[in-house]
Amino acid sequence: MVGYDLEDRAYCMELTYNYGLDDPSAYKPGTGLTEFGIFVPDVDAAKSAAQKLGYAEEEGCIVGPDKYRFRLFPMPSDRSEHFLYVMCRSGNLAKTVGFYKDVLGMSDVAVPELVPKRGSSMAAVSYTSKTHPHQREPVMLVWYEDGIKPQPTPWEGRHALGLDAEEIKALHARYQKEFPDKIMHQGDAGPISLQEKLGTLFIFIARDIDGYEMCYVSRETMLPAVVEAVTNYDGKALDWTARQSRIEKIAAAGKQVEELLSKHSVVLFSKEWCPFCKKAKNAFDSIEAKVFIKELENIDKKPIVEDPMA
Repeated sequence: MVGYDLEDRAYCMELTYNYGLDDPSAYKPGTGLTEFGIFVPDVDAAKSAAQKLGYAEEEGCIVGPDKYRFRLFPMPSDRSEHFLYVMCRSGNLAKTVGFYKDVLGMSDVAVPELVPKRGSSMAAVSYTSKTHPHQREPVMLVWYEDGIKPQPTPWEGRHALGLDAEEIKALHARYQKEFPDKIMHQGDAGPISLQEKLGTLFIFIARDIDGYEMCYVSRETMLPAVVEAVTNYDGKALDWTARQSRIEKIAAAGKQVEELLSKHSVVLFSKEWCPFCKKAKNAFDSIEAKVFIKELENIDKKPIVEDPMA
C-alpha cells in the first residue's frame, strides 16, 4: 500500500506485483480508468523528478511505468487529502451516477473547474466528509460519457470501499436481489466472513454497473487492522534482497506443509483463538477421527511457528 497517510485517514493505492508477469505489456490497459488527480506541494518539482526517472508527460499527465496517468495540481494550504479524483469512462452517465448514489449512497458533487473536460458530459460523485473516520475531504469519482463503452481489464484493478458491517450485509443482499450476475466473490450465505485478530471482517467483491471491480469491506475491522499492519511494518520488506529471502521462506513453508500432508491422512491447521477452528476440532472429536493438528497461533493470537508458516 502507498499513500500520503495511513489508510484510515487518506486514499491509498495497493500496488500488486504478480510474479511471472514482469513484462509491463502483460497487463493490457482497458478503456475505463483514465487518470488520477493528485495535489502535490510542488508540481514542477514532481514533474522534474518523474522526468529524471524516465517517465513521460502526455496531455498534462505523468505516465507511470504501468501506463497509469497522474494529473498534478498544487496542494491547497487548507487541504489534507492529496487525492482529488479518480476519472473513469461511463457507458451511460445517468445509470452510472444513479448506481453510485442509489446503491452505494454517494452524493452529487460539482466537477472542479481544474479537471479537464472529456466527452459530451461529465459528472462526479463522492461520499461526504461526515462519513470519513476523521472527517477529511472526500475523494471524487469523476465520470464522463463519450459514446465509447468502457472495457475494464485486470489493469484497471478495483476500488475498495470501507463501509460499516451492517451496510456491507445490506449491500450484499441488494446485489443478490438486483445484480446477482455482478457478484464475483462471496460467502455461502452472504459476504465472506473472516475471523481476524481484531474482529470479524465482512467482505465481498462485485462489479459496478459499468463492469468496474469493487471490493466492499467492513471498516470496523479493516481499518484498525491496516493501521496495525503499517505501524508494525518492516521497511526492509521493500528491499529486493529481503523479498527474495521471503520468497525462499514461503517455498520452505510450502515444503513443510507437503511433508505434514504426506505423513498424516488429515491435517488441521489451526489457531487456538479461532472459534471456527474450535468447531472443526469438536466435529472431528465427535466422530473420533484421527487428526493431526498443527497450531499456528496461541490463544493470545501470537505466532507459534515461524513466519510465513504462521
